Amino acid sequence: MPSRPHWPPRAGALAAVLFAIALAGCGAGDDGNRAAAPTGQAREAPGGELTGVMLDMQLNEVSGLTASHLHDDVLWLHDDGDNPPRLFAVDTRGSRLATFGVEGVTKTDWEDIAGFELDGTRYLLIADVGDNGGLRRTLQLHVVEEPTVLRNARLEPAWSIAFRWPDGPRDCEAVTVDPVRGEVLLVSKKREPPELFSLPLRPPAKELLTAQRIGTLAGVPTPDAERAAA
Repeated sequence: MPSRPHWPPRAGALAAVLFAIALAGCGAGDDGNRAAAPTGQAREAPGGELTGVMLDMQLNEVSGLTASHLHDDVLWLHDDGDNPPRLFAVDTRGSRLATFGVEGVTKTDWEDIAGFELDGTRYLLIADVGDNGGLRRTLQLHVVEEPTVLRNARLEPAWSIAFRWPDGPRDCEAVTVDPVRGEVLLVSKKREPPELFSLPLRPPAKELLTAQRIGTLAGVPTPDAERAAA
């Protein structure tokens, strides 16, 4: 497999968060990171390279994307809240390879997905953290093992994390995982400036957690009014 860039643990996680924000701000779609427009009119982000076009109508509202840690040239996607809980494996040309139903979870508003390795096992973290209306009191993160075989199947979470914000509801559409520090990092969407929060990746008990505010993020482009309201 090709070598991957290396950053110090916290710097690498922050770089991934900022990369997710950059994707969200470069015409990726109203509700997240669209890999390509379903009509074939794909918009290429500045500095990006178009490798394929997604024409699959089941993937017309992609909300989260991450690269596979197990399979070369494979991306993991999920769609938005008005669809069943499921993950899609697609290749970098935009073709769907497999669909995985995720059992035992309620899908409210999935907004992002992150891949990571922990203790020799590759995982995918699904972030059910969308809250456009500012109404949700609790949110969930679900962790599944990354499938080793790309064929239609069902998955169950290895563990889930239920949490709340420390000072009331807010919207969040970007997450990443720092497995070295054992943290999940989350970025608020509509607060100015954006705020960075953390949660333990492997909580010691099944209890409702409160996200810890780390600080604010400077230099993040401000979304226009239409995207801020999405």
